[in-house]
Amino acid sequence: FFNSSGEMGCWDYQGREVWRRKFRAADPRKEHFNKQHEPILHGDTIITLEPLSPGEPGYRSDRDWWHHLRGIDGKTGKTRWIAEDGSTYYCTSVLGKTAGGISAIFTARGGPHGVPERPIGVSLVSLQPGQEGKTLWRYTPESLPGGPLDGTTFQGLYTMSWDSRHCYLFRHAPEESHLVLNAADGSLLRR
Repeated sequence: FFNSSGEMGCWDYQGREVWRRKFRAADPRKEHFNKQHEPILHGDTIITLEPLSPGEPGYRSDRDWWHHLRGIDGKTGKTRWIAEDGSTYYCTSVLGKTAGGISAIFTARGGPHGVPERPIGVSLVSLQPGQEGKTLWRYTPESLPGGPLDGTTFQGLYTMSWDSRHCYLFRHAPEESHLVLNAADGSLLRR
C-alpha cells in the first residue's frame, strides 16, 4: 500500500503488519494535490517516487524537494536504490525492456507550478541488477521560437510509452507535438 502523504507498508493476509515506513511527503501548504506517479512492482522491488531526505546519498540542499525514483525492497521496506535523475510526479514512469533485454524505466521532468527537477526532458533509467537507478540516457528538448524551454513548453504530464525500439511522448508548445525517440540512445527521430 502506498500513500502520497508519506507512509507505505505491507501487511499479510491476516492483517498483521510486516513492515511500515514513513518518508518525506509534499508540504500541504505548497502542494495541495495528489501525486500522480503510481508505484510500480518490478520483481520484489516497489518503485516509488519520493524526495530525498537530508543525509541520504545524493541529497543536496539546493534540490531539497526534487523527487527521485526509489527502489523499495518489498519484503523489508528498506531502500535498495535511488535514481540519479529527478522525475516529476505528474505522470507515471513506464517499465519496459531495452533491445538488449535490460529492464529499464522511462521517466520525465517538467511541468507547471514550478516543478523543480532539471533538466526538463526524459530519461531512461537502468533496472539491471547492480546498475539500478543509473541513467542510461537523457533527452533534453531544444528551445524553439514561441516556446522557451520551461515547464510550459515541455511537460511531463502526458501518458508516455516505450518499447525496445522507440520512446513516445508529447511536447506542449509552441505546438502540441508527438515525439518519437530512439530507445537505444534517446535521440529524437521524428516530431
